Amino acid sequence: MLDWRLVFSAVALGVTSLAACGSPDVLFGTTSSSVGVGGSATPCPSGQESCDGVCVDVRYDPAHCGACGNECKTGQVCSEAVCAVQCSGGTTKCEVDGQGLRCIDTNVDPAHCGGCNKACGADESCVFGACAVKCFGGTTVCMVPKPAEPGTGGAGGGAGGAGGVGGAGTGGGGGAAPADMVAVCVDTQLDAKHCGGCGVACPEGQSCQAGACVIECVGGSTKCLTLDAQEVCADLSLDPDFCGDCSTKCASGQACQNGKCVTACAGESTKCQDAFMKDICVNTKNDAKHCGGCGKGCAAGLVCANGACSLDCAGGATKCNNTCTKLATDPMNCGQCGKICGGANATAFCAASMCDIKCNASFGDCNANKVDGCEARLDTVQNCGGCGNVCGAGSGCKNGDCVPLEVTQLAASGHTCALLNDGNVKCWGDNLSGQLGLGDAVNRGDGPNEMGSALPVVNLGTGKRATSIAAGGSHTCALLTDNSVKCWGRNANGQLGQGDTATRGDEANEMGDKLLALALGLGKTVKLLATGENHGCAILNDDTVKCWGSNAFGQLGLGDVAARGDNANEMGAALPIVALGTGKTAKALALGDAHSCAILNDNTVKCWGGNGDGQLGLGDKANRGDGANEMGDALPVVSLGVGKTAKAIVARGNHTCALLSNGTVKCWGSNAFGQLGQGDSAERGDGPNEMGDSLLPIDLGLGLDGKLVLAGNNFTCAVVQGDQVKCWGWNTAGQLGQGDTMARGDALGEMADALLPIDLGTGRTAKSLAVGLLHACALLDNGAVKCWGGSAAGQLGLGDTQSRGDGLGEMGDALPAVSVY
Repeated sequence: MLDWRLVFSAVALGVTSLAACGSPDVLFGTTSSSVGVGGSATPCPSGQESCDGVCVDVRYDPAHCGACGNECKTGQVCSEAVCAVQCSGGTTKCEVDGQGLRCIDTNVDPAHCGGCNKACGADESCVFGACAVKCFGGTTVCMVPKPAEPGTGGAGGGAGGAGGVGGAGTGGGGGAAPADMVAVCVDTQLDAKHCGGCGVACPEGQSCQAGACVIECVGGSTKCLTLDAQEVCADLSLDPDFCGDCSTKCASGQACQNGKCVTACAGESTKCQDAFMKDICVNTKNDAKHCGGCGKGCAAGLVCANGACSLDCAGGATKCNNTCTKLATDPMNCGQCGKICGGANATAFCAASMCDIKCNASFGDCNANKVDGCEARLDTVQNCGGCGNVCGAGSGCKNGDCVPLEVTQLAASGHTCALLNDGNVKCWGDNLSGQLGLGDAVNRGDGPNEMGSALPVVNLGTGKRATSIAAGGSHTCALLTDNSVKCWGRNANGQLGQGDTATRGDEANEMGDKLLALALGLGKTVKLLATGENHGCAILNDDTVKCWGSNAFGQLGLGDVAARGDNANEMGAALPIVALGTGKTAKALALGDAHSCAILNDNTVKCWGGNGDGQLGLGDKANRGDGANEMGDALPVVSLGVGKTAKAIVARGNHTCALLSNGTVKCWGSNAFGQLGQGDSAERGDGPNEMGDSLLPIDLGLGLDGKLVLAGNNFTCAVVQGDQVKCWGWNTAGQLGQGDTMARGDALGEMADALLPIDLGTGRTAKSLAVGLLHACALLDNGAVKCWGGSAAGQLGLGDTQSRGDGLGEMGDALPAVSVY
C-alpha cells in the first residue's frame, strides 16, 4: 500500500514536484532512488527502491509489489509491479464462484473440464479435458483407441503418459487426451485388455481374473504345472509330459496315446491296432484302413491320400476337386483341373481338351476371342445380324435386318422422347434429373451437333427394346418388349418404383442392366403404361391397375396419402390393386399432375386424386382416393352425357379431356387460359349441373371431329379430320403454333373455324402428336418430326433455345424438322 506520508515528506524535503516527475511511477518508488523512512534518502541500484532501509525491486518483489508494503496474496506473484495469480503444473487461471482467480487443472476438474466454467454433467467425470461417462459398479475409466472410421486405418499408438483414472474420481493430470483416444468404463478385475489397471493387457491365451492374468485352457486341454511351477495347458490324451494326468511323464522313446504311455513309432508312422488288437505302426497319410487316424478306413473305391479318403479314378478319368472327370470334355476342368471354360453371352463347352463357346441369340464373337465370350450384340447398326454387318446412315437394326429408321411414337413434358421402329429410344431437352437416360444431367438439343447421330440411344439393357414410352414431369418410362417397365429420372416421390428416392440416369452406370424393371407382382406384366407429374400407373396383364409414386392427393387410389415405391417392400405383391368397382377393369389410363383417370371395360370413365379445379368431373372439389370408402363402387363414373361413352382419355396439369364415341371432344377441370375450349375461363366439373349434357363438346370447326386429343400444361391439342392439328389454351411460348402468344379458347369467337389449323408445311399432315409443358411435337405423314413452342432446355431439338410459333414466319416450311437419327 502506498504510504502518502512518505510522499508529503518528500515534498517537504524539496524533492522535485510530482508534476516534474513525468510519470506516475514516482508515486510507487520505481525511480533509481527512493525516499526512506523519516525522509532520509537511501541510494539503491537502478530499478530498485528503498523499503524500510532495504533496496527491493518493487516490479517483482511479492512483499513490496508496485510500492513498499504492498504484499501479494498467497498464490500470487509480482509481475511488472502487479500482483497476479500464476499457475503451474499444467493448471489454468479461472474465476471461481466470485472468489477471484484460482489455478484449476482443466484436465480433471469436472467444473472446469477443458476450460474455465465448462462444467460436466452430474453423471460425468472429466478425463483429459473432456467430459466422459462416470463409471460405477467398480469399473474404471480407461483411454482406448477410437474405432477406425470406415475406409481408414486403425488408430495410432497408445495414449502414453495418461494419469490413472478410477471409479467416479480421477487420477493425476497427464495432459490432454490424444485425438485418437476415447474414454470408456472397464472392469479391471475381468477385462483382459486392462487387467489390474488401464492398458495392462494379458498375453494371448490368458484371461483376467480378480485383476490378474491367468492362463485359460480350451479345447479339452487341462491346466498343469511344470517343474518350475509355470502353468501350461496340456492335452492329457496326447502330451507325453502330462499323459493321463498332470503328474505322469512318459519315458524317453514313448508317446502318449489316449492318455497312456506307449511305445512310439518311428518317422511319420503312428501306432494303431490291427484286427487282432495287435499294436502296429502305420502311416495314416496313405493307409486306407487307418486314413487320417487309427481305424478310419476308406470306403470301397476310395484311396487314402494325405490323410483323406478320395476317389480312385479309372477309365481315363482324372480326379479334380475330389471328383473324377474327363479332362477332354469337362468345361469346368478342360485339359487340366480347374481350367473353366466360359465367356459372356455364350454357352461354353470343352472339346478335345480345348474350350469353345456357342453364342447366345443376338450375340456374336466378333473379336474371335473365346476368353471374353460373345462380346458383340448383333442387333446394333455396327453388327446387324452378323459381325461387321454395318447399317447405313439413317438405318436401324431390327430382328437382325437393317431397316430405314422411323419414329413410331413421341412423348413430351419438359423434354421430348421418340420411340424408333427398331425399339430404341432417343430423348432430348431438359435433363436436370437425368430424364434423358444418358448418364449425366446435361441438356441435349439446345446447342449445335447434339442431335441426329450425335444423340445416343437410351441404354435399356442387354437385348432390351421398347414398345411404348411415356414422359412424366421430370422422369421417363418405357414399356419393353418383354412387357416389363423401366423408369429413369427424378425419383423424389418413388415414381421410378425402385423402393427408394434416388435419381436414376443422371450418372454413369445407372442405366442398362443396372436399371431394374418395376416389380409389380409375381407373374404380372404390363399391357399399358401412363405417367403423371410425379406418379405412374399401369394396366396389368389381368386388366387390373396398379399405381406408384406421389400420393399427396390420393392419386394412387389406395384410400390414403402415403407414397408408394419410395421405400423398400412397397412394390410387387405389396402394392395394392386400385379398386375400380365390382366387375370393373381398365382399358385406358390418363394421369395429370395429381389425379388419375381410367376408361373402364364398359367404356365409362372414373377419375380419382386431386380435385381442386373439378378435374375429376364429379360436380364438386372434393378429392377422391385419399380416404377410406372412396374407391370401388363408391367412386362415381364421370357423366359425359346421355348415351355418351369414351374412346380415349387424356389429362395434364389440372384438366381432363375425353374423345367420345361420336367423335366429339369434351374437357373439364381448370380453365384459366381457355384450355377447355368453351370461349371463357370458367372451370367445369367443380359444381353441380356442369357435366353430362350440360358440358358442351368443343367446337373444332364445321364438320370437324376429333381423331386424337392431347392435354398439355394448361393447353389442349387435337388431330381432326384431314389429319390437321388444332391447339387452344395457354400460349405464352407459342405452343398453339399461331405465330403469336395470345391464348385461344378463353373468349367467344376464338374456337370453331376461327381457330386455324397449325401450318406444318406444304402438304404436310400429322400422324400422331405429343404435348408437353410448353411445347408440342407432331409426327408427320412423311415420317418427319416437327416441334414448336418453348425451347429453353432444347426440347424442340433444333440446336438452340429459341421458341418457335410465337412469331410470324416461324411455322410451316420455315419450321425445321427435328434430326432424330
